[in-house]
Amino acid sequence: TILRAGLWGGTPSDTVTLDYDRRTRRRMTLTGSKGLTFLLDLAEAPVLRAGDGLKLEDGRIVAVAAAPESLLEITCKDELALARIAWHLGNRHLATEIEARVLHIRADHVIEDMVKKLGASVRHVERPFNPEGGAYGHGAVSGHSHGHGHSHDHDHGHGHHHHYIHSADVTRVQEKVSRNDSGPAAEAGASIADAARLMTWLSPAFPVGAFSYSHGLEWVVEQRVVRDAASLAAWMRDLLEHGAVRTDLIFLAESWRAVVADDVARLDGVVELAAAFVPSAERRLETIAQGNAFIVAASAVWPSAMIDRLKGREIAYPVAVGTAAAAHGLDLALTARAFAQAFVANVVSAGVRLVPLGQTDGLRVIAQLDAEVARVVERALAGTLDDIGGAATAADVGSMLHETQYTRLFRS
Repeated sequence: TILRAGLWGGTPSDTVTLDYDRRTRRRMTLTGSKGLTFLLDLAEAPVLRAGDGLKLEDGRIVAVAAAPESLLEITCKDELALARIAWHLGNRHLATEIEARVLHIRADHVIEDMVKKLGASVRHVERPFNPEGGAYGHGAVSGHSHGHGHSHDHDHGHGHHHHYIHSADVTRVQEKVSRNDSGPAAEAGASIADAARLMTWLSPAFPVGAFSYSHGLEWVVEQRVVRDAASLAAWMRDLLEHGAVRTDLIFLAESWRAVVADDVARLDGVVELAAAFVPSAERRLETIAQGNAFIVAASAVWPSAMIDRLKGREIAYPVAVGTAAAAHGLDLALTARAFAQAFVANVVSAGVRLVPLGQTDGLRVIAQLDAEVARVVERALAGTLDDIGGAATAADVGSMLHETQYTRLFRS
């Protein structure tokens, strides 16, 4: 049980000193400074503050202390300039500690460069980190709100609920990435760091086994429906326009928004719906196996309390990616575009091997689909869970018939 600072007294049996990330973990083994080891096992991810107490099942109390971390101390010439900096940090969903004349954030060279260009002075410090709840960090805890939950709407271009994301925003992100611009990117909220992380997560080398799934294409090729580059491009356009891609992007966006809003119940609803919303056993295997593998890999290397909440559950691939992206402050529009592009590249790669086609023909197909990918991403980010659904019946049937296909290279 969490006992909030000031609401308990006496001498604690031990003390655990934790950084901010570990103070937002739901389940972990802890050892105090005096050697007391115990399992923290809470129903929901907490936000532990310095001075809080953890009451164990046997009645002993362990005090919580905040560990020093590498932070940026941000100051400005006046309160208005500091408020403007705070707005830009909130626009990027960065965990921020707000005091009367100073802001503290995690050390990040990209953000440091951004706030300096906006006129701030920055100093590197080592101190405990106690950010506001809600905007990016873990917000309200039952009975003890540290923030406002961030579930209301903001009209700043990358909605938290069901706001429309303009195609111009996507274009600005692409332009900034293409020219290696690591400046403020305040309107679109993307950065080179976001793009680099997504390239890692969605690359063929990331251990989710994406290369082993054809999304039903293997049966379609055997039936000679897809037999050359032109028919592969036509098939991919139908998948983008009428198939699972738009629905997956809506699930990705909804999970991203739930994490940003620190809305656990909303995220749980997306998890359950996305896992149920598949038309065949093989397509279910495709999305759940990749989603679970993504969560395992991401939590091991890029841990977060929200990602940890998904362990041991059936997680659809887009929900896994959307959750991780939001938990680490990655831009939604850029994440959605990268996810859709990775899907296209993977299925086209399967087509190159199955038809077979030359690598150059495969690249031509991918290039032809660029505009369609952008349109699908734009529409998906403007949609809600009420808009999920598809009409790519041949692709769905193909994934079902693939189960009994005599010779198979792929798992779907």
